[in-house]
Formats: sequence, structure tokens, C-alpha cells
Amino acid sequence: MNVTQVDTLRVAGASLYYEVRGSGPVLLMIGAGAADAASFNGIATHLADQYTVVSYDRRGYSRSPLDDPEEEQRIEMHSDDAHRLLAQLCTEPAYVFGSGVSQPSCWLCESPESIRRAVARRSDSSDKTGSRKVKKENEKGNTCARTVLVSQVTGT
Repeated sequence: MNVTQVDTLRVAGASLYYEVRGSGPVLLMIGAGAADAASFNGIATHLADQYTVVSYDRRGYSRSPLDDPEEEQRIEMHSDDAHRLLAQLCTEPAYVFGSGVSQPSCWLCESPESIRRAVARRSDSSDKTGSRKVKKENEKGNTCARTVLVSQVTGT
């Protein structure tokens, strides 16, 4: 049985809520938009037998409050948050999965030495059926979705 550990990390201008489960190489899962750590619960449970799965609530969303809600949020701040979270949790390069292309891509450019492999999944608004299916499969922890994700992240 996988135990989920929850904690917070203090970063400039915010406090980040995060969850860690499993063991093995670190796999950071970054949600798009207002998605929080819980959006990865289904798939994270199944990946935890091979990875230390880290998911978090991005600054200003869900359980990661901003010190100043009026402060402008920039992608660089979110990228720095992900970098600091990984620096807190591991010393080796990590796998990163992001649903939404900009964050992992931006961070990869800034800190390539921190990433073993990054996969960015973008929901295409014209593919509403596919996006619903992926979400439904993720919630169920579908083995097929797990296999595809592991393959994309590890390059195998």
C-alpha cells in the first residue's frame, strides 16, 4: 500500500502544497491551469510502484496560497517553484510530466541539468472526447494510461 505524504514548501511569495508517494526516481507531475495535486491521484497511485511521484498545487491555486493575491503571476515564477520543489526533494535529475506545454518547456530551458526527461501533454480544445477519456482513465488509474505515460516519460 502506498502512503501519500503531504507537506508545504515556502517559496518567494507563496506556500506550495505538495504530495509525495512511492519510491524510485522522482517523477514530478505538474497540472495545467487550476488543476491541483489531486488531479493526478489515480495515475500517481499506479506509478508509485516504480517512481517517487510528486504532485503539487501550483502557486495561487487550491492549497497553495499567495502572500499577495494581487501580485502578477508569471510563468517564470511557476517554473522556479517547480525547480525549488525538486531541489527540496531530490539530488538527481527528475522526470517531469506537465499537462500544458508551457511550464515544463520553459523550465527545461532554464534548468536542463535538473531534468532527466520531460513530457508535456497539451489538451487540444478540438479533442474534447480524447481529453475526457484521458481524464476518466486517469481517475480510474487505468493500466493502459499508466503504460503510455511511463513510456513517454522514460522514453522506453
